This record gives sequence, C-alpha cells and structure tokens, in this order.
Amino acid sequence: MGKGYECRLRCFAYTHKKLNKHLCQFKKSLDELADALGCGKKKKCG
Repeated sequence: MGKGYECRLRCFAYTHKKLNKHLCQFKKSLDELADALGCGKKKKCG
C-alpha cells in the first residue's frame, strides 16, 4: 500500500529532476517483468 506510493514518488522524482528518465523506465520494466514471473505482487517496488 505505502510502498507502491513511495516507489511512484521516487520514480516521479527521477523524472522531475531530469536525473535520468531511463532509470525510471528501466525500473518500471523490471517491475513488469517481476509481475510476469509472478513475484511482483509481494515485492512491487523492492
């Protein structure tokens, strides 16, 4: 609940500060991959 929000905030911070948009996109891809493997629901943004 809180972790997903925290991760989204961190992702937004990366994009907003223009640190590296690819970092955010890469993290999202990893989360999607974890979901596909069936382990993303427990550790959504670990």
